[in-house]
Amino acid sequence: DVTLFVIATVTSALIYLIFPWVAGILFEDNHAEITAYAIALIPLVFSMLSIAPLGNLFQFTKNQKKILIIQLLTFLSSSLAFSIGVYYSDFLLGVMIFSFLTMMRYVWVYYEIMQVRKHEF
Repeated sequence: DVTLFVIATVTSALIYLIFPWVAGILFEDNHAEITAYAIALIPLVFSMLSIAPLGNLFQFTKNQKKILIIQLLTFLSSSLAFSIGVYYSDFLLGVMIFSFLTMMRYVWVYYEIMQVRKHEF
């Protein structure tokens, strides 16, 4: 758990610190908009790197029902986030909401994993 957290933290920090500079070189005039999207997705990157690898534990603990619920919530939250972005004609807003909701989903997955681990010992 600690190793995944460190990898996620370092990667997210590098994206936040280095990406604006790299985007300025690679994309020239469009780098400000691209940088805004990259920064909006940092919570998603962090949660995917730190918690997603542990999410497969449900398959081995006979919790397929939880997997189905997680996937359903993923679909609904993604649809909601991008629907809000379309409604307000602001795709960046949709990406930010999607990133936040996905991060919250992974926090819930981590909580569920800790509950499973607690019952194993």
